[in-house]
Parts: sequence; C-alpha cells; structure tokens
Amino acid sequence: MCPSPFLLFLTPDLSRFYVPGSTMLYNSNNPDGIALSSDGLSDKGINIGHYGPGSSGVVTFKVRVKDGLGVGTNVLRNWVQIYVNDNYPEYGQDCVQDYADVLVQKESL
Repeated sequence: MCPSPFLLFLTPDLSRFYVPGSTMLYNSNNPDGIALSSDGLSDKGINIGHYGPGSSGVVTFKVRVKDGLGVGTNVLRNWVQIYVNDNYPEYGQDCVQDYADVLVQKESL
C-alpha cells in the first residue's frame, strides 16, 4: 500500500472546460460511485484515498466545450498525474502519469 493518499489533477487546458461538481469516484468501497465533495480537480487536485496492491479506483468527470476552439479537429488532452505523497508536485514526490486524447470536431458556420 502506498504510504500516502493519491492526488489527482487536471491539466489547465482541460480544466477550463470542467463542469464543477461532476467528479465521481468508483472503487471497491463505492461500486456505484460517490460524488466527490472536494472540487479541486481543476486546481489543487483531489485526494482519492489509499490503495493497496491489486486495488483500483476510477475517477470520472464532465467537461463542457465552450468558445475557443478552432474550426476542424481539436485535441483535448487529459494528462493525468497521480502523486503518491501528501505534498504537491513542486516538492518532488513520486508520480505516475498518462494521458488520453479526446477529439472534438467543430464545423464552420
């Protein structure tokens, strides 16, 4: 088990489209999901608890695409960094990271 809770953050590019209050956590303690009352996903990060070997959790959230996208295909990159210490990234603790791209097509008027 990691000695500290996992912290999860959104990138600034994606956080500008984040829908406040939409974050859910699914894990063995919450198989139907639980709304996370702390809405720090887009700024300070959220604490999703402690996880032992072989355990997992899934965090979902909603975004609403607003103005600011160009005509054609736009890439919204969800770059996730999970920190395994109580401190923030600037203090250099261990981190696991990955990303997923969402393609949003904007048609010309």
